[in-house]
Amino acid sequence: MFAARNSFFTSSIIFDADAAAWIAATEAADGQALELGVRIARNNLVLALKAASLWTPITSMLVKCGARTLAGALIPLKSLTSWTNVNFDSGDYNRTTGLAGDGTTEYLNSNIGDNFSQNNRAVWEYAQSLAGSGKAYFGSRDANSGMQAAAFGASDVQFRCNSTATFVTDTGANAVGLIGVSRSSSANFDSRGGQSTTNNAATSAAGGGGTILFHASRDSGSTVAFWSAHRGQASFVGAAHDMAAMETIIAAHVAQIAALGL
Repeated sequence: MFAARNSFFTSSIIFDADAAAWIAATEAADGQALELGVRIARNNLVLALKAASLWTPITSMLVKCGARTLAGALIPLKSLTSWTNVNFDSGDYNRTTGLAGDGTTEYLNSNIGDNFSQNNRAVWEYAQSLAGSGKAYFGSRDANSGMQAAAFGASDVQFRCNSTATFVTDTGANAVGLIGVSRSSSANFDSRGGQSTTNNAATSAAGGGGTILFHASRDSGSTVAFWSAHRGQASFVGAAHDMAAMETIIAAHVAQIAALGL
């Protein structure tokens, strides 16, 4: 192996430097090397994100598949800080299908505060299986931000994105794939689910300063109140971006991991 400024070279493949760092950190957490196919899939993911100008918007992103162990799966692709695992164990993780919550006690804390510009932020979860109906949160901070399966429809998701108005409801958004929000305007925000993006009129408001959770929500204050039993393959916190383009890239990555037959 020889190192270059922006990449490293092994097995006749040149790896992007950021992909190489993610791979190395995952292998250290796993305690063993990843298969070459997983390494290639991870390199392809980073290259695709950069080619689509989707690398820069990432503040923190967890890809919850491919790693050999739960510890490896909790190594962020890109982040300013590590994530905190609350009650997940190794039985909740599958290398192909991702990480499943129990709907009662398990969640992830990104340790990323909701201190983004109120008009430039995004949060989403890439779901492999669904949360069901009721107050089951894919991800949330407090009363101003969140994605929850709606209490009155198992196919619906209610969304907020730095807004204090009532949750907006997207019928059919509770579907496998990317479920989330992105705001780049003070007047409206985009929500996505069911492979469709909806623009919602909702005046922006400042975040409340809590850290962003996945598989659960504080709903208000500091007490975690609602959890989600969905199975997720990726979680994102960062700046506004094209969620449809992001979903295409994440879908390609999870398909490449699935094809390896791990």
